[in-house]
Amino acid sequence: MKYCLLAFYSSDYGFEEEDIVILREFLDKQLKRIKKVTREDWIEFVYFALDSLWIAAKETETLTQMCDEANEELVDVFQEVFACKATNDIKELMVFVATGMRQGYGLEVLRRLKGKTGGGDARRTYKKALKHFNIMEEEL
Repeated sequence: MKYCLLAFYSSDYGFEEEDIVILREFLDKQLKRIKKVTREDWIEFVYFALDSLWIAAKETETLTQMCDEANEELVDVFQEVFACKATNDIKELMVFVATGMRQGYGLEVLRRLKGKTGGGDARRTYKKALKHFNIMEEEL
């Protein structure tokens, strides 16, 4: 159960909007089972979860078909991930997932990452996402 909760999408597992709740739960540092998880394991779980969401977004229309509440929940979860000192790899995956979301919600994710992607791959991916949505960074 440690890493498999959200990693099934690449195996044609059907995405459920409730799966976002599982990711949010893993961000709750007050839960006893989460307190025991090392930072490295936490980063790995979040990375795999976001990678799975990206695969779901890339291979299906899943994220564009979610209801508004689920999209808002996902944006909030991304904000929580970011607040937990997300690595550049995690930020890069957040940008990838944002490009698979409906434009308004994807832009909200990018808005929250504005100026905080550091350098390297995360920054390049962020710039590509801006082009994907046909918007300049200053317009966010």
